[in-house]
Amino acid sequence: MDSFSDFLVIAPAILLLIGFLFIGYTCSKDVKTRKEFFFGKTRLRTLSFACNMFASNFSFITAIFVLLFWAYLFGFHVFWAIGTAIFGFVLFSFPKIAPVSSEFLGKGKTLHQFIAGEHPDGRLLRMASAFVTIITLIGFLAAEIFIFAGFLSLYISLSTHYIAAFLFVILLLYTLWGGFEAVIRTDWLQSIVLSVGFVVFTYLLVVRSSGLTATTIGSSGNFAPLPLFFVPMLFIINGLWQFSAMDMWQRSAAAKDLQVVRKGSLLGAVAFLVISALVVLIGISLRIEDNISGNVTDSPMAVLATMIGNSRIVSSLLLCVFLSAYISTADSMLIAMALSLTEDVINPLLKLETSLSLTKVLIVIITFLSCGLTYVLINLLPNGQFLTGFLLTFFSCQVILLPMIFKRVFFPQTVITQTPGIIAVVLGLSVALGLGFAWLKNEDLQAFVPIASFCVSCLAFLLAVPACLVRET
Repeated sequence: MDSFSDFLVIAPAILLLIGFLFIGYTCSKDVKTRKEFFFGKTRLRTLSFACNMFASNFSFITAIFVLLFWAYLFGFHVFWAIGTAIFGFVLFSFPKIAPVSSEFLGKGKTLHQFIAGEHPDGRLLRMASAFVTIITLIGFLAAEIFIFAGFLSLYISLSTHYIAAFLFVILLLYTLWGGFEAVIRTDWLQSIVLSVGFVVFTYLLVVRSSGLTATTIGSSGNFAPLPLFFVPMLFIINGLWQFSAMDMWQRSAAAKDLQVVRKGSLLGAVAFLVISALVVLIGISLRIEDNISGNVTDSPMAVLATMIGNSRIVSSLLLCVFLSAYISTADSMLIAMALSLTEDVINPLLKLETSLSLTKVLIVIITFLSCGLTYVLINLLPNGQFLTGFLLTFFSCQVILLPMIFKRVFFPQTVITQTPGIIAVVLGLSVALGLGFAWLKNEDLQAFVPIASFCVSCLAFLLAVPACLVRET
């Protein structure tokens, strides 16, 4: 810190962080079983479901870092990103979609349990699909902390390595103490901070410049065209992705009420739409300012620095908002990974019920794996370049589960063995990781990776189904 005034900038965020940790600690006194740890002790109602959905999906890296930079680069065209996400949220709440069916809410726990179904040989498919989810979320969590640590380095004169280690410790304490119960209780506060923060910052930006007036619309020609495959890629990783997102299924299982899931999903989608639209407008306005000053940049971190400006009030506000976005998503990912590992891998494999203590040990191990990947990112991508490609690679892994999900949703009476699903997972995962890392530096080709992995997994699944039908007598 350079001065006491610099400390005052981060003081509100420190108090907010202490508040999150305090809530997590108080939850530890109430959470006594694995079920309470993974699904909460407090029953999710409509508003709490909506807050959880909004806060958990409004991550620092996707809804702020990537969306803001895309708006800076592509202008109003990036509203495709919001529209496809809303499409997925709304479709997920439709009465005919399986996650909100009475069957799943009555006895279901995880996405992978649903994929494997009730067939006796579905254990291997259940474990394989859980493995895909764990890989995806480890990569996502590593990228989230990497970027947030880079953002904090704008405030704190410390190495990104130390900041990332501190973030992991805070996340680990908060999650181990409160589990999903802490997520439920803090999502209210996080949703308020995110919503109020972006509304206030948008107003301050309007006061600072005229970037959100007619100048913005008139300058739209200065933005870059959308990359090849951009829109179809968004329909897969933003829209259809929601069906394969483990946290969506876990949230539905925690609610256990059809009306809560449907109404909460719609309310959460509205909140996500409004605040995401503000993020896009902020990104466009920042680009207009840079066009006028001649300081257009291709660095996402430079855009964040421009967003902060020289105002201490803005800096303090953004720090609180971004901290809320980080905590609200990171804890949900960590809990979803632990639930997948215990419920879909260890329990079926060893045929035993994992204890709460062992569950917390596994969370520590998962955290260390994510931490290791974060340090790889810090060393290989010190300025955040190619991070969008890195994210798309891991998003591409999760969408390979979609053909198995759609089969269970639309053809539940058709019984097949686990072989088509295993083939789809192996081939889809190979394409996602192989092409993803091979094309990491090529943005146009990178946008094609989710499309390729999705199409390959669908084709492999469909070709294998006829030979794997089960004829029951």
